Amino acid sequence: MSLEKERKTIDRIDQKLLGLLEERMRAAGRIAEIKKAKGLKITDTAREKEILEMIDRASAKDLAEGNKAIWKSIIKASKAYQKKMTE
Repeated sequence: MSLEKERKTIDRIDQKLLGLLEERMRAAGRIAEIKKAKGLKITDTAREKEILEMIDRASAKDLAEGNKAIWKSIIKASKAYQKKMTE
């Protein structure tokens, strides 16, 4: 195991994550359009809680807190994108 090899592994994973995050944000944008058409608010605290609970259950125990922190950031970015899409 070498530092350079592990960094390349992270770079490869980051590229995959980027594609998935962009796909998620596009879906969030489509959801924003639906919410706007139905007169719904961008923030849905029940849905946010549901997502974080799912992340907590699906995560390895030693990674759960970090994963929830990451998802909180993803949710925050998604809501900002949805607000931008509905202005």
